[in-house]
Amino acid sequence: MSALDASSRSEVVDTLRATADAGTGMLLISHDLSSLGSIADRVLVLNDGTIVESGPAAEVLGAPQHPYTRKLIAAIPTISGATATPL
Repeated sequence: MSALDASSRSEVVDTLRATADAGTGMLLISHDLSSLGSIADRVLVLNDGTIVESGPAAEVLGAPQHPYTRKLIAAIPTISGATATPL
């Protein structure tokens, strides 16, 4: 999903969330943690094929316990500090 433009990404995330809310189970495998946080109920973090952390998405992504998970979350791009440039 990270390769999609913001509008398309939002549509995909909304559709997946609505599908999950309707009771459909899904397994998503992604490096896009920012999108997973709004879709997933549970998250498992793998490092070299080994589960290093798992739990409710809000807990794992909001207060990671494992150093690898913290490193992944710290690598999520942000736009903080960006300033608007008048046209």
